[in-house]
Amino acid sequence: MKIKMVIKAALALSPAFLVRVARSGHRDATKRLRMAYQVLDPFGPVKPHHELRLSADACHPPVSQIADAFCVGRGLEIGPGDTPYCDPARTEFLDKYGGRYRSPYKIDVVGDADRIPRPDCGYDFVFSSHCLEHMPDTIRTLEEWKRVLKHGGFLVLILPHCERTFDQGRPLTTLEHHLKDYEDKVGTYDFTNWDDFEEHSIKQYDHVWLQDPASRRPDGTIDRDWVVEQGHMHYHVWTQTEIVRVLINIDMKIWYAVDRCEDPQNSFAVVAQK
Repeated sequence: MKIKMVIKAALALSPAFLVRVARSGHRDATKRLRMAYQVLDPFGPVKPHHELRLSADACHPPVSQIADAFCVGRGLEIGPGDTPYCDPARTEFLDKYGGRYRSPYKIDVVGDADRIPRPDCGYDFVFSSHCLEHMPDTIRTLEEWKRVLKHGGFLVLILPHCERTFDQGRPLTTLEHHLKDYEDKVGTYDFTNWDDFEEHSIKQYDHVWLQDPASRRPDGTIDRDWVVEQGHMHYHVWTQTEIVRVLINIDMKIWYAVDRCEDPQNSFAVVAQK
């Protein structure tokens, strides 16, 4: 009971208080707090985030819990597909393929994720799950998502982990690669990484879209133009460390990162603040 009271009090107080608790003699409380606050800064010490409300057993929290913690106020969810994570009462949904999915919620904006028809600094949060890997120019896309965020707003990214998806075996995309893409202003038909994608990502998984006759050329080979036009290609592959480097490069503050989410388990999460 005493340990529960310590944890409850800590959740409502400052990061400095949490650090003091972690250094105190309450070993059980310390263990539970560490499980509750899976906060990672690859370029500095571990820093608890007092606004993140995760259960004591959430070493690898479900995405819904991360969304509840950071998606507060009025926000935008990019690429919600069939299963949006954010509260529709205070979230706009943007999807390029609005008619493809069977989401119970209306798509408010049908358009590209790197050209959002909304003014600067309009949202308290921007949330995206498994969308950024489909964008050829990662930095330009993230700059656009940052643009529509209010100062102090949170960008919540849920992304496929390169070793737990059909991208397993592909080389990680470095910051230098992203910087070159940005400099070259690459677009949809950038096939720099196509060979890796075809060799690993296509061969290792039975993609539903391969059953579409339009995915093949007359000679039976895969029509890569069709694949990218339909948004099926993963241009880049990462772990949370690579994404953190990209976000720091565009002057975002890293608040939270975890290498595995409970649901879906093929994902990692990174949260950054403008």
